[in-house]
Amino acid sequence: MAGEQLKLTRAVSIVLTAGAMVAGLTACQKAPVPGTPSPDASSAITGVTHPATSPAAGPVSTTAPRAAAVPTAAWVHSNRLPLNDAAHWPNLADSAEPLGNNTFQTSSLCAGTPTQVGGSENARALIDRGAGNWSVQQVLVHYPGDPWTMGQTAHAMFNELQNTLKGCQNSSSGASLTLTTPPNSACPSVERGGCNQVAAEVHSPQGDVTAHIYLAAVGSTVTELSLWSTGTPTAQWPEPADEDVFAAMNPQLCSVWEC
Repeated sequence: MAGEQLKLTRAVSIVLTAGAMVAGLTACQKAPVPGTPSPDASSAITGVTHPATSPAAGPVSTTAPRAAAVPTAAWVHSNRLPLNDAAHWPNLADSAEPLGNNTFQTSSLCAGTPTQVGGSENARALIDRGAGNWSVQQVLVHYPGDPWTMGQTAHAMFNELQNTLKGCQNSSSGASLTLTTPPNSACPSVERGGCNQVAAEVHSPQGDVTAHIYLAAVGSTVTELSLWSTGTPTAQWPEPADEDVFAAMNPQLCSVWEC
């Protein structure tokens, strides 16, 4: 009898020991290993959330905006500008900048309202040589889109500027005006598309300015070339034919943009 009780006691002890071992093994399997993140977005050890990686910030440009919308080929070439033999003009494209708050020389000389150029690709190039010398500026305003529709917009701007030029003697005190190419003249140098042009010499006693203005609407682009001096310039005006100047201004605009 005593032998059977001893066997029973040993069996119970073995079962209890085995159960304890199984329980310990299970607990070890469930315990987190230090430094191992849990399946969610937080660390089971530190409790610190690991944020998503932010995309790298792009480089910040410090370059001033340029008139990239107006191609180099649109500008009058320097060797075809009046007075180039004496002035040795640089390339206008190299001086191009957005028009911004600047305006056409016609508006400045003749006290006109600054022309609105919203919705356009525009630029100006200014070579200012100061008093006693000739300076030059070209302004280009192009309206992108359907050539016929945008051509109406360009010609409306041209008419506004042309009216300002024609009224210069009335709007600018003491100014004198000589039209050298009549208003709304056709453009012999442009073979297709709508084109009108006008040219004038303006003298303003305010600042003793003498200016030569060449203004044209070519397709959906308005362009103005102006050359002026203050006081008595060192070089005499060579009196180029207006059509020679317009031939340097207008035809390439129908190659750069559709007319």
